[in-house]
Amino acid sequence: MKNIAKDIAGKAWAAPMTAIGIVAGTILSGTSWITRHGARIAIENNAITFTTGFNLNGSITFGNSIIHAGGDIRKWNSKSAMLRYNRAAYVNLGKHEEAHTYQYQRYGIFTIPLLVSSAIANGGLKASRFFEFMAKSDFENVADDYAQFGWSPIP
Repeated sequence: MKNIAKDIAGKAWAAPMTAIGIVAGTILSGTSWITRHGARIAIENNAITFTTGFNLNGSITFGNSIIHAGGDIRKWNSKSAMLRYNRAAYVNLGKHEEAHTYQYQRYGIFTIPLLVSSAIANGGLKASRFFEFMAKSDFENVADDYAQFGWSPIP
């Protein structure tokens, strides 16, 4: 059983980043709704999830908030997973982003600098595209493994 006190403390530690995500998600969802692209807000994947109708085919997590743009959040071809699993890996994007929420609950505001540092340490500066840079990060790789196999979300 999950340790509720530890989960609450982690969410409090991630709260500054969650607030950024809530503001950005609200703006993007509002814009999506106004422009009739459709929007959805839900509590799922250990987060407040903002799904916009803009077909940007990607997601970003800030604390315990996820901003998802386009497609089905339950199934997505992760670019980092594609590079690791022979270009045929479909992972549950909601679960992938959920892993990032747990990373924020562990590392708080330091998650992004640690993620970027991990990518650099693993040769990300040689990448020619942003997604290739990100795919070098241990944070992205364990998020894919969490979504694909249920392994630990913490690098």
